[in-house]
Amino acid sequence: MAAKLGAAIGAGIVAGLLYVAINGGLALPLFESREGSLPSTGDIASVYAGVVASFGILCAFGLGVGAIVRNQVGAIVAALAFFFVLSPLPELLPGDVGIYFPAQAVGSLHGLPEATEEGLSQVAGGFVLAAWSAALVLIGTILIRRRDLGE
Repeated sequence: MAAKLGAAIGAGIVAGLLYVAINGGLALPLFESREGSLPSTGDIASVYAGVVASFGILCAFGLGVGAIVRNQVGAIVAALAFFFVLSPLPELLPGDVGIYFPAQAVGSLHGLPEATEEGLSQVAGGFVLAAWSAALVLIGTILIRRRDLGE
């Protein structure tokens, strides 16, 4: 499982770097030509670093979900349901519980203004997402070992 985790994080980082290269190469010149001025280089670098980190951490998240749910289609549906159905629900509760769910952590990791103003900083969002991913990978590792011993 450790080798799969390393490969998943590595693949996520490579995919994130490719996304940043394509987005930076296409979107930034287009944005500059239409709007006239770009955000500061530090802001752009911060957002792009968060995007690359989120790609890697989300690949670990997917590995954990895939290890828990043995059916491939079920794992994809479970991950999507978790992000788009379950993550917004705690925001309806009073307090700050909702900011500690993966979808909100991804938003703050990407530096979205509405996510960082209401809750987590960019770094804290990365740690929250990494904690969710680590928990899922740990649970998946335990379940895989139980399955291997049971067969």
